[in-house]
Amino acid sequence: MVLSHRFAFAAPALALSLALASPLALALAPRLAPPPALAPSLALDHSGAAAGELDSGFVARILAHAGSLAAAGPRSAASGGEAAAHDYVAGQLRAMGLNVEEERLDFEAFAIEEVDLRLAGRSVTPVVLGLDPYNGPLDFDAQALLLAGGADPPPDLGGRCIVTNHPMVQFMVMDRGAALVACVPPEDFDVFAQGATHDLRLRVRGAIRSHESYNLVTVVEPLLDDRPDGFESARKEILVTAHLDAYQASPGANDNGTGLGAFLEIARWCLRHRAQLTVPVRFVAFGAEEVGAIGSHAYLARHEGKLGECLFVLNLDTLGGQEGPRVAVTASIEDTLASSSDGALAAAPSSVVDRTPPELRGRAWEALDGSWRILHPEVLQLITARTYPQWLQQFVASAATTLKMEVSHGDLISDHQSFAQAGVPAISIQSRKHSIHSPGDTMEKLDAGTLRKCSALAVEILRAIAFDERRDAPEGPHTATTR
Repeated sequence: MVLSHRFAFAAPALALSLALASPLALALAPRLAPPPALAPSLALDHSGAAAGELDSGFVARILAHAGSLAAAGPRSAASGGEAAAHDYVAGQLRAMGLNVEEERLDFEAFAIEEVDLRLAGRSVTPVVLGLDPYNGPLDFDAQALLLAGGADPPPDLGGRCIVTNHPMVQFMVMDRGAALVACVPPEDFDVFAQGATHDLRLRVRGAIRSHESYNLVTVVEPLLDDRPDGFESARKEILVTAHLDAYQASPGANDNGTGLGAFLEIARWCLRHRAQLTVPVRFVAFGAEEVGAIGSHAYLARHEGKLGECLFVLNLDTLGGQEGPRVAVTASIEDTLASSSDGALAAAPSSVVDRTPPELRGRAWEALDGSWRILHPEVLQLITARTYPQWLQQFVASAATTLKMEVSHGDLISDHQSFAQAGVPAISIQSRKHSIHSPGDTMEKLDAGTLRKCSALAVEILRAIAFDERRDAPEGPHTATTR
């Protein structure tokens, strides 16, 4: 998922009939063939990793992984396609000699079975509905407020029902008290806007259904005969993450085939350089990211007590667009810099607190078919939180200087947000100008040059921090900063 709360939301795809990942569906899921020539030597490299160094086949192997994942077809959350991606990534990690744990995550998602929207008495098929199907009403009778895309909404909407022609409006009004946001096709919006009355009537019928997905977890341990003082007691680690699923009908070559490919090749890189690592690097591939970061929230809930040991999270999502690299910290970089803590390389946070509202935990924030998205004031705070301390900013800037590349910052959303809102330093390496969240997210759209730059930046940040002896420098706990 690469969403921006500043008008970069892709238009939702048409509703699909999704295969639910029951145990039988998982057992029958398609198997992805391994890509060719993906087994470079895993012999330990004791010579040290040069700054910015990627072997000649690094990007080619990422592309081969992405191609294998995309060729299997759509892999939406809790589907057989996602299960096939799970098997593929687990198989690649095990082929490297790594032990892989599979953590099951059960979640609920509301499925719309019937929707009847009438605007001034005229039946209209919504593009997407913004509501809370778990805790809020499903029947609405009101005078609608019309908000076109780009319009500035009133500061207090006090339970109003909004009709719009742009799905991004939902994010603009999420914390302003709106009860409903109905996004409709532009032609229906125009007809409604020109009418004499703005009566809205909506009836939604559906059911909350149970689904399952899985996270994959493995760790590359340092190979050190002379471990630094305090290493065992401190037991800090770095998390490298990527998501397994793709958005609805998308084959997901870029989102997130490129992120998963880089995830696998960075794991291979860490294995080759175990002799230089000073902290463990834990790799986690998340399920069900596209419907509300289900996998990363589940990981946070399961490991909340241990995440105080995490130095930072390096997320990989959508690396093959036409422009990049981009370091996503969600808020604008100016706001982030103003709110960051000072100091050298930080101690891991002593306190990790998940701020997700209890009534939304373990529940999708978007329909599996894209027909609705959650409308809840606290969700906006979660997806706009940032934890980007000064020491991490310095390492990112240093990596960009070392690689002689321009790196932008932005507000794109992915699994790193689950950790940022809980107080764990977290960034996501991403790209821009792509065809994600659509059937057009295919291999021929990928830019190998951007993919190389994004991968090199991720490796250089990891190398500089994982090999850096200043990792035990003291600093107080981090605090997530919200919008």
